[in-house]
Amino acid sequence: MHTETEIVSRTGHSYESVENYINEFANVYVLLSRGMPPPLIRRVTGRSTRLIRAYMELIDQYSGPEYAFRFSHLKQIFNMHNLKKNEQ
Repeated sequence: MHTETEIVSRTGHSYESVENYINEFANVYVLLSRGMPPPLIRRVTGRSTRLIRAYMELIDQYSGPEYAFRFSHLKQIFNMHNLKKNEQ
């Protein structure tokens, strides 16, 4: 529930890295919510099985109603990121 700026200051990662992590997580979340199996998500995203599983654990851990707004925001990030890709 932290902003990207807060994450950058807490972790020391660059803004671009944090943005990439969020985009990757949003991709996994949306693909899972659409019923895509993890092995296919791994192939589509090019990420490791271990990372996909870690993201799945986070999704399960934070799936309560108090995080619904954040997951809704992740869907928006997914849609905006894919619109940008299609425009290029």
